[in-house]
Amino acid sequence: MTNIATTSFYIKTKNLSENYLEKYSTELFDTWEQYIDRHVELEDYSLSLEIEEGSIKGSARIAAALYAIYMGIGNYGSFVSGVQTISSQIKSASDHLIENAAKSLQKQNTKIAKRYHSNKLTRLEHVFEKVRGRKISTEEAMIEAEKIFGEELKIELAFSDALKHSLDHLPQQSEQLFLPFNTIKEEFQIKTPPPISKAKIDLSQLEKTRKQIEHQKPEKPFHQPFRIEIWRESKKEKKNLRIIKV
Repeated sequence: MTNIATTSFYIKTKNLSENYLEKYSTELFDTWEQYIDRHVELEDYSLSLEIEEGSIKGSARIAAALYAIYMGIGNYGSFVSGVQTISSQIKSASDHLIENAAKSLQKQNTKIAKRYHSNKLTRLEHVFEKVRGRKISTEEAMIEAEKIFGEELKIELAFSDALKHSLDHLPQQSEQLFLPFNTIKEEFQIKTPPPISKAKIDLSQLEKTRKQIEHQKPEKPFHQPFRIEIWRESKKEKKNLRIIKV
């Protein structure tokens, strides 16, 4: 199987107990899996979810064999439209995961600070656009596809043959004539800010104040962060869970 989609998110929240985060992670995985089973047209896939405490760092991956992707694509009119549809389904599943990740923690005054999504089928869509725009040839497109899917593309001939046939028959955009235009140059005057006056600083007093502040700081109890990993190798395999101290 190849990882076809990765979703990462970071949620600002207070430290949560191990029991609470284990329950949260399990419920999040289950709702995500149920959504994928209903809305993503893949006969088999592998799912994994990692939640790291303090605040919450989440990372989720969907993996599938190219043959399973090929069979899913076959449910739609053409190879290109099938790629676009399944890519959209996977993106929707990732959005669903992130929305539920935040919704389940609303009582904790949470806020998603960062999110990231990578989808290999979306990258393949960009290759289609390059061929349509006459930017690359079919041969160059197949090289880019191999960079996306790796060695499995050479092994799964049904997928690679259908991809090449689709690239060969993609309707290409007509060439456009671009007329020259005048370049307008604008001059900007950069004003140098006035020099900052140097104030005399009593370093001995600063050091004394710093030591006083450090002396007043209470010692924080040692806290061992942890990570919860949940995964299922395929739809027929059992769900696994483990907790790792990090």
